[in-house]
Amino acid sequence: MDAINLSENEEMHLLAAARLIEDGHSQPVSLNRVAEQLSIQPISANQMARRLEERGLVTYQPYKGVSLTPTGWQITRRILRHRRLWETFLVEHLHTAQVEAEALACRLEHITSEKIAAQLDAYLGRPITTPSGRPIPAGSESPLDPGVPLALLQTGDRAQVLQLNAPPADSAFLQSAGLAAGQILTLQAVDGRGRRLITLEASGQSLQLSATLCEAVRVQRLTS
Repeated sequence: MDAINLSENEEMHLLAAARLIEDGHSQPVSLNRVAEQLSIQPISANQMARRLEERGLVTYQPYKGVSLTPTGWQITRRILRHRRLWETFLVEHLHTAQVEAEALACRLEHITSEKIAAQLDAYLGRPITTPSGRPIPAGSESPLDPGVPLALLQTGDRAQVLQLNAPPADSAFLQSAGLAAGQILTLQAVDGRGRRLITLEASGQSLQLSATLCEAVRVQRLTS
């Protein structure tokens, strides 16, 4: 893919939509929520959505919101990778307070090259989550979409939760059960109706999910 040069403002709009999706909001993402995330007026979010659609980074549906395209996902995953690597470095090695680390990482993410990100990743031991539990996207070899449905995992597969693409009530249930972005899980079994029995590695507890919820949980398979 040819390099796409974005302004910091354009990047922040993409990131706001991606973070909302990661937190369980389904696509298309409401522009009112994007505006709230950025502390701007909805009309400004609307204007930016149209600009990003022209650049092939989102699909805009009037009165509904935006969905990220594969190219949009690739860019946001790269920026989030930079942000979260810096956040991890600042908290774990400079003992920076979490709030301050997040603010500094937000500034550093826009000026970090892929070479520096790769060096930082290696120095940190290739972490997969930040100290606050957010997933750190992999490097350029990572998929361009936001993971695959949990329903596609096979018995014995390990994966990391990327987002909960479910209605608010279902997302609240999943998060209360410990299934949140960044969580590592192992698929134990599948029954004849598509339900999955999983183990949450951080807590060691088991959870059985319906076929519908398995479609809503987006994960990234882990190779080891």
